[in-house]
Amino acid sequence: VGNPQQFGIDLMVPAFFVAMMVPLWRGVRRSWGLIVGVLAAMLTEYLVGGFWYLIVGAVAGCIAGVFNDD
Repeated sequence: VGNPQQFGIDLMVPAFFVAMMVPLWRGVRRSWGLIVGVLAAMLTEYLVGGFWYLIVGAVAGCIAGVFNDD
């Protein structure tokens, strides 16, 4: 899609993602992987740019989730 704003995809995709995440909520303790992944992705987008934030955020979130697992 050349212009996602034209079809409203720029608003629809984050809203859809949040709607999918609500039933999976298990409390603050279990969300450290999500928090770390988001922070790592935001920092990577700020420092590097491009699409690297997707990979870095996913890997950082997975690693944080592994260390938080019982």
